[in-house]
Amino acid sequence: FNFLYYTGLRKGELFALTWNDVDFDRKTLTVNKQITTKTGTGSYKITSTKTKNSDGIIYLDDETVDSLKEHYKHECKCYGFNKNWFIFGGLKPISSTTLSRKLDYYINLSSVKRITAHGFRHSHASLLIYLGCDEYEVAARLRDTVETVMNTYYHMFPEKKTVAVNTLNN
Repeated sequence: FNFLYYTGLRKGELFALTWNDVDFDRKTLTVNKQITTKTGTGSYKITSTKTKNSDGIIYLDDETVDSLKEHYKHECKCYGFNKNWFIFGGLKPISSTTLSRKLDYYINLSSVKRITAHGFRHSHASLLIYLGCDEYEVAARLRDTVETVMNTYYHMFPEKKTVAVNTLNN
């Protein structure tokens, strides 16, 4: 869940990540596919990302890289491991129901307000805005359009409307 919070990935993008998508030296993550379960067969299928803008490279913070490295060390010990394995799940990707079940478990333990897995994407965007990133930086990080970012997130920060005039006044 920290990974979702600090990357802003969509669920399908998270499910499709393999170890080939991580560059530990550059501290980056390549996002270029997603998993869908809307196949009509009860199985999953790897497809292209949601939109043309959705493909991209995300720079990872140091703590996320360290957590991934620890997870990678553990996974490397598994019989038959290779970099085609899914980061979250191993040979098969973690399922949406498993992710939801684990999220519910931790929410119940902590008694915090209910959030969905997609809510971490919104929380990530809100964090970036709160930390002072502009709409272009947020859109690039989320691999979304500036228009979507402005319409979806910036209304939550009315104080941003006065930043320009306050800067001019100062």
